Amino acid sequence: MILPIGHDQTTLERLPWVSLALAAVIVAGFFAARGGVGIASDAPEVKLDSALEVWLSHPYLEPDPALLALARGDEASEARVAQARDAAARAHVDGATLLREQAELDDVTRLALRGSDAEPGPDHPFRRFGWIPAAPRALGLVAYPFMHVGYAHLCLALLLFGLAGPALEDVFGGWIFAALCVGSAGASAAGYWLAEPTADAPLVGASGLAAGLLGAFAVRHARGQVRFAWITLARMRLSTGTFSAPAWIALPVWLGASAALHFLFGDARVETGESLAPSLSALVFGAAAAFGLGALRVEERWVRAEPSGAVKLDPRIQRALDAHAHGAHDQAISLATSVLRERPDDPDALLAVWSAELAAGREAEGAAAAKRLIEIHARHGQLAAAARLYAELVRVLPEVKLDTTVLLRVVPELVVQARREAAITALRAVVSPDNRTLTVGQAVRAAELAVELDPPCALAAARRALAPADLAPERREKLLSLVRELEAKVCEVPTEVQHSPAPPAPVAPVHVPAPEPEPAPAPAQQLERASYAEMPTVIYTASAPDAVAAPAPAPAQDPGPAKIVSAVPVELDPAGLQLRIDGAAPTLLVWERIQAVGVGLVSGLGAKPVVVIDLALNWAETESHSGGLEVLRLRSDSFRARALVGGDGSALEALRALLAQLLARSGAVPLPDGGAARGLPFREFPDPSSYEREVLHQAG
Repeated sequence: MILPIGHDQTTLERLPWVSLALAAVIVAGFFAARGGVGIASDAPEVKLDSALEVWLSHPYLEPDPALLALARGDEASEARVAQARDAAARAHVDGATLLREQAELDDVTRLALRGSDAEPGPDHPFRRFGWIPAAPRALGLVAYPFMHVGYAHLCLALLLFGLAGPALEDVFGGWIFAALCVGSAGASAAGYWLAEPTADAPLVGASGLAAGLLGAFAVRHARGQVRFAWITLARMRLSTGTFSAPAWIALPVWLGASAALHFLFGDARVETGESLAPSLSALVFGAAAAFGLGALRVEERWVRAEPSGAVKLDPRIQRALDAHAHGAHDQAISLATSVLRERPDDPDALLAVWSAELAAGREAEGAAAAKRLIEIHARHGQLAAAARLYAELVRVLPEVKLDTTVLLRVVPELVVQARREAAITALRAVVSPDNRTLTVGQAVRAAELAVELDPPCALAAARRALAPADLAPERREKLLSLVRELEAKVCEVPTEVQHSPAPPAPVAPVHVPAPEPEPAPAPAQQLERASYAEMPTVIYTASAPDAVAAPAPAPAQDPGPAKIVSAVPVELDPAGLQLRIDGAAPTLLVWERIQAVGVGLVSGLGAKPVVVIDLALNWAETESHSGGLEVLRLRSDSFRARALVGGDGSALEALRALLAQLLARSGAVPLPDGGAARGLPFREFPDPSSYEREVLHQAG
């Protein structure tokens, strides 16, 4: 036999008052129902037939009407009752004897009408307060969970109730938990009634209620661990043990255990709730209720809703922090890991694991948690936190590897925080020969960021960008110009800078014939697209708009006609931007997809100039030479920026705040430059063609 006996959700945020009160009522109901036969259940059992025989032997006594009801419908019994009535009329018994014998008959009749737990009589609490499908009553539906057939039945129900009840009340709250208990008991009774509508055996016990809670627990804490006890009897030897398994395993285990208990100890005259119909009905109800509560986000919206600005840690995280502060690093890691089994991306738990592993001197073991936390911070636009953690990580593990996109987003913030060495380490990891997934666009971006930080690294990145054989000729010429500029700059860099820690792996220089001189471009062509050799390098940061006035780089290839799709922003989500594209249902555009943000005040689109915000999705990509630039276009006359960013400022201030959020969270290239892309000020264009030509570099 296998039974669940415990789990890892042992830390509660609140005292489970409803669970404690319900357990107390269950115990009280058990002893109240057994009060008439004694706590030890050793009171004599008397059959109704035996009580009738006692009266027939003393017919001059006054019988209980229930005894005479037994004789109705049976001619022989009715004849015996009639003979007893005649004999009673002729009997002469003294008063003292009559009183003594009448008291004895009353006691025997009371015991017979009550019966036993295994065979309840008409006056037994099981029949008065149990749920009987053949004679359903509201009182029985309410009272049946509080009566049990013996101590084993009671203890098993309390074990399961204690396993799931307090943990569920802690996450759902008292009112929802109470409703879940009522619904589970009702589902168990309904299952019994539907399976056997004419059954006369009363349903008693909280097994159905506990089964419903177990189903809800298995869904709500599906990633948690449940401890099971197993008992076997082989060759007259009793063996026991325990093991742990995922919480959902409790569902089939409980169904199997219920079936075994019902087979071994079940009685056709009393239904204890372990049979298939009541147990399965309650389990399904509990699991469905927990799934529905999760889908409706009831717990997040109402149960755990906190006032604005309030921060509440999972109590296990708080205990982990306390253990870490007292030097119990393994305990801290264990507590934080239990949270991560439920919520793998919990930032507090990840930080607790990393801090404890770092303090214990096991940096390598905690690196996975730190890397995951950096990725989460970067994805949610929390670049300051990502940069701080990355600097801490590479200080102890310089060779750690992270996603290239994450590193390129973190580097500008590292510069802002004056973490120059960490920024250089990140850039060298990007251009390392081991990074075989580096795209041309990423290599160009790394070169731009490294020009002032680490010219040798910038040169290595530019050479990596030149590696593809199918690079467009125009693009190759621009990169060659950048390489020549960097080679000249590297020659001027002091030796101590060129040989700073962790230099990038050397890349063989590219030898190509010098390009033939081209005629000087016309002024319009100069505005259309500046070459990389002519373009000053600027590090873009959301917090320093004054430092981003330089023009942004052109796309990694000369794009074909732009594919522009209209969209309307719906919500700023931590993971991305919720958009309604061409009037369809809202969809999530993750921040990483946005490679460039073009902004301009464009005339000719309506009665008044409109602020156009273009989200370029493939600005830095060169894999497709035939495809055009993919753009999602937002127009300021199709949405309210204040509804997205909040605040009580003007519409212009809200629009600028929205642009700052887009650039900060996505890490995209601002077009046509950092100031204009933030509306400081907006650059004006007389028509859409001028805007697309000068900002998106599309042919007019």
